[in-house]
Amino acid sequence: MASGDPRFAALADPRYGFFDLDTGHWPMLSCPGELADLLLRAAADEGERLGPSDQAPA
Repeated sequence: MASGDPRFAALADPRYGFFDLDTGHWPMLSCPGELADLLLRAAADEGERLGPSDQAPA
C-alpha cells in the first residue's frame, strides 16, 4: 500500500483482516496446527487490519 498503487487500496478496507504464517506454499503440511489456529482466528474476525498508508509513494 505504501507504493501508492491504487490496485492495493481495497486492502485497507476495515472488513478485511490479514494473518502472517511463517511457512512455505503448503502450510497444511508444514504447520497444520498453526494453520488450524489461524483459521479459527479468521472465523472469529481477528487479524491485522491495514489502514491507509501514511508514507509517500516510492
